[in-house]
Amino acid sequence: MYKAFISFLLAFIIIVGFTYPANNDKPPAYVQLLHSAMKYFYNGNFEYANIELENALSSDSLLDDSLREFIRMTMQMIQSLMENRKKIIEAYHEGKDPKYIQGLLDALITQYPKNFSIDKDREINKILKDISAKVKNLKKRKTAYANMSYIEGGVLDYNDGNIRKIYQVQSFYLDKTEVSNQQYCDFLNSANIDLSEAKRYIVLDTDYCKIKYNNGKYEVDAQYANKPVIVTWYGAEAYAKWAEKRLPTWQEWLYAARGGSNHLNLSEQEIAEIGVFGSAYLADVKSKKPNDLGLYNIYGNVAEWTANGPENKPNFKYICGGWYSVDVEMFRNFIMYLPINAKRFYTGFRCAKD
Repeated sequence: MYKAFISFLLAFIIIVGFTYPANNDKPPAYVQLLHSAMKYFYNGNFEYANIELENALSSDSLLDDSLREFIRMTMQMIQSLMENRKKIIEAYHEGKDPKYIQGLLDALITQYPKNFSIDKDREINKILKDISAKVKNLKKRKTAYANMSYIEGGVLDYNDGNIRKIYQVQSFYLDKTEVSNQQYCDFLNSANIDLSEAKRYIVLDTDYCKIKYNNGKYEVDAQYANKPVIVTWYGAEAYAKWAEKRLPTWQEWLYAARGGSNHLNLSEQEIAEIGVFGSAYLADVKSKKPNDLGLYNIYGNVAEWTANGPENKPNFKYICGGWYSVDVEMFRNFIMYLPINAKRFYTGFRCAKD
């Protein structure tokens, strides 16, 4: 309604100027000033437009009361537009939240007349393009980091029983859950992984692999869809690349498992709430209470592949966390390494992202 009204006011002022009686050889000063004001306005010079409107009000006694009132109303609306522009420009230079600035821009755009080109308002147009790109990136980032927990960096204090080491862990994101059979089927089908390659990733036709290959498609029964997939390190790495993520280092994994701290003395009740141990079966990937960072089943269920391994064993990678059938005490500092092509009944993974 605002946009339509200011468009009407501006059009009214212009029409009044053009319809001034023809017997006047020279239009009065206020007509010239109104035309000048509209020219300034449509070129994005709002301050000058308002100055010319102010001059028009005081320039000629021929102005009738109705026209004076319309000019004043137009000036008020232009002033409001200028104040909102200033608010946007200040917020932009102060580095405020792009979504907040986008809201201000959306409101401002409703104040421009229908036939006004945003390109004429150069500063706002520049901000609009930049903020639109930032908001788009935020939406993309939100999608990319969906179902992941943000892990703020810190120090990992690790003692393997012989040597104590301190590691600096940078901030990163980690999947809230282990990758499920259904998610892995989606990867295999979407990436068109052929059967010979899939056999490097998962152990097809075994009791502990619930993914089946039927008529050119990978499938999993509904009862196993949310169970963690069992994979080799190759299989974990391939999925992570396809998902535009990566595997966590063992240091990142352990730091996140501890909840971003070095607290290891969890009670039996706390262990039971977050870990899957002493069981004959795998649990769903979201079956237990999450840890303090929102990570589900971070201990137990499946031992999780990581990105790195022993320096002197290039074809081995670390797995962390223990698995569903082991004793609960194994979880506290559980790290071991396996060959990258190892096919075990207990190895799964979750992804990380910078």
